[in-house]
Amino acid sequence: MTTVAAFSPVWAATGTKDDPADFNSTRITQGFVAEEVPFELMNSLIDREEVKINELVDVAPTSDQKGAMTAADPPYNPELYFHVFDHFQSNPGYDINTKTDNWIFSNSGGAGGINLTGPSGILTIASDVDTNDYSQMLGHSSEILVSKNPLMRASFKLVQTTSYECWFGMYYDANNYIVFYADSTSEYWKTKTKATSETSNTSAVATDTSYHKFEIVITGGNSVDFKIDNATLFTHTTNIPSIACVRMLRIKTLTTAAKSVSIDWFHLRQSM
Repeated sequence: MTTVAAFSPVWAATGTKDDPADFNSTRITQGFVAEEVPFELMNSLIDREEVKINELVDVAPTSDQKGAMTAADPPYNPELYFHVFDHFQSNPGYDINTKTDNWIFSNSGGAGGINLTGPSGILTIASDVDTNDYSQMLGHSSEILVSKNPLMRASFKLVQTTSYECWFGMYYDANNYIVFYADSTSEYWKTKTKATSETSNTSAVATDTSYHKFEIVITGGNSVDFKIDNATLFTHTTNIPSIACVRMLRIKTLTTAAKSVSIDWFHLRQSM
């Protein structure tokens, strides 16, 4: 796979595969060695404006790194960020109830599973066929803190829109979360924050089986913007959990049939 060390200052990538050909995802932290980031992933995200170049180059380059800065150059954010990217390219390690570089997959039934569908890098998780069974993908640890102003985004779609529940966002337990939520009792996506009490809003964005970009943007440690396809749905300023959360995507069946959700890519950025 083609890799690139094109950004200055350069970055060190950790948590990668031993074999570059199996490279799937990366945790990016600042360093001064060549980075290994899939060229096609970075170009794709930049082209689609999912990631800005000045998010990746988080300190102002000196003239010998990038040429003399001028007033016309974009501003550079001096804050350092922790990034997690995943574009779900072919990786034999994806399996239910196992860990990969960036995820823990689990389910409540016996037949739910994980499926990588071809070279396009689409990952599908499916529930088992018993009522209230679910499958989910979680971060490895409670790494997300609202005080660090995290930004979390992904492109995914519901495969079915009947007899299901879907959660995407930051989750600790049933009393602490920041999520997009949808179920078959409503035709619209909801936004929810909970820290013992819950704030919930129902949007005008209908659920469907097309891919959409979902974003959760936290600022000031106490303000949460929920966006779908770049449009802000709601801003929550109450019931924001202060406890560290994990990233989560969950699909649950409310009937005796499997339900699925497919994810194309994922990105988490948080201040160091």
